[in-house]
Amino acid sequence: MNVNGILYGTTEYGGGKPSGGHGLGVVFSLDPKSGDETDEPFKKRGAKYPAAGLIYANGLLYGTTAQGGGPKERGYGTVFSVDPGTGTRSILHAFSGLDGAYPGAAVIDVKGVLYGTTGAGGSAGDGTVFSIDLSSGAETVLYSFQNNGVDGQYASGLVAVKGVLYGTTEEGGSTGDGVVFAIDPKTGTETVLHTFSGADGNLPKAGLTAVNGILYGTTARGGAYDGGTVFSLDPEAGTETVVYSFCKQKKNCPDGANPVASLIDVKGTLYGTTGSGGANQYGTAFSLNPVTGAETVLYSFCSQVDCTDGWVPSGALLNLNGTLYGTTGYSGFTKCQNLHDEYCGGVVFSLKP
Repeated sequence: MNVNGILYGTTEYGGGKPSGGHGLGVVFSLDPKSGDETDEPFKKRGAKYPAAGLIYANGLLYGTTAQGGGPKERGYGTVFSVDPGTGTRSILHAFSGLDGAYPGAAVIDVKGVLYGTTGAGGSAGDGTVFSIDLSSGAETVLYSFQNNGVDGQYASGLVAVKGVLYGTTEEGGSTGDGVVFAIDPKTGTETVLHTFSGADGNLPKAGLTAVNGILYGTTARGGAYDGGTVFSLDPEAGTETVVYSFCKQKKNCPDGANPVASLIDVKGTLYGTTGSGGANQYGTAFSLNPVTGAETVLYSFCSQVDCTDGWVPSGALLNLNGTLYGTTGYSGFTKCQNLHDEYCGGVVFSLKP
């Protein structure tokens, strides 16, 4: 998240004793001009493991943690706020399980109301769509996924278009391969717009991006070569189209494979990342023409000695004045024996398309 030229984000792990935390994740700020970074670690007996990005609304940053919020480090996750000026962090809502559990996606702000999803919990344990009124702090479960998963299971992030919320679920639907759904936030009515079937995508882990009324997203698997896809969906007609299938050369997938992050739109071009594939097999940053379906690998990670440029990018990119910024899940290679140890901390990178 860009706030006045400063980048803000989260790490799911890290922030250990040297920084005053317990390895439960941090909220960080980064000046892209100087490279100066500061972080505020999450500590015991509170929220922990912020797995999603941040948003900015009404002078505060808002995010989610996948766990914590309950007594003695227990809890089903939280929605929290951070004052970027002071670093003060507050829990807006701690989930109880019945109203949702383990949120792994960012929230969105629509006219002073936050909307988000949980990956589990709710009346059937398959996740929820919820709202939080920033004026009152009241949380409302708009929808609990149920119906034996036919309506979707384990929802990802949301996008709002003309008063309707749209999202994806990793699994569920009549095939079990995931769905694209719509939610009317006024009534809580959920509609499955598309059910994936493998050839058109499978396992959509990321939220959607709206461009001129058309929704674009990614699936981590499926498509013509089972390396994942970029797809489009017309919400009015319900028509889904595979714009690009990754891993055309299945042996090494030089065009990338397994995208798990949302796309961004910059002047009609889509940009994203893949978690594997590329020249070195550790992920890519790519661009895609949504009209022609032409894909270009902008960068293959692990191109530097010992992968000091990072590997396995899993977050969405951010455009700031024509430069793309993003994160990788890991960095280093030969010393990275345990993916959560000090040698695997990941990087923040910049990329000029």
